[in-house]
Amino acid sequence: MTGVVLKFDRSFKAQVRQKIERHLFDVGVLENRPHRAPARGALKTLAGGPARRTSGRVEGTTASVAKFVQARLHTDIFRRAIRRPKNRDIARFADAFFKTALRGENPNRAVNLMQAIVRNPILRGDYGPNSRSAAKAKGFSRRFIDTGQLFRAIRARMKVKNVP
Repeated sequence: MTGVVLKFDRSFKAQVRQKIERHLFDVGVLENRPHRAPARGALKTLAGGPARRTSGRVEGTTASVAKFVQARLHTDIFRRAIRRPKNRDIARFADAFFKTALRGENPNRAVNLMQAIVRNPILRGDYGPNSRSAAKAKGFSRRFIDTGQLFRAIRARMKVKNVP
């Protein structure tokens, strides 16, 4: 059996590397909006599960809530999700990203999948259940989801650097 051996020269590798490194992704709470307090006893459905409805009273911002929740639970949901070796969303993102970076395909799929890398572990319950007291106060046990404002505030965006 004979095979073909492909050898890539340095210029080809540099071109590919340059195309990949032009793309920058941000994921997290990118728009700091007012965060409303939960309404008492009223539930709604969010992403296939329960969440509390919001009241009209503003309690800080989505960014301040994200910082507070992460500090209290000692979990950086943005970095931890990306570093999880078993996060199957990373493979899907990598495929879409390479299609965007190397083939020039529409970047929306890659951006949506970057957002999913952080959101999906929350939906799957990878961070475990709430404490009994938190579950009792909310009426359900979904960690990092109360009214859904923080969950919905988790967004991703892609920037492309202009490189000569």
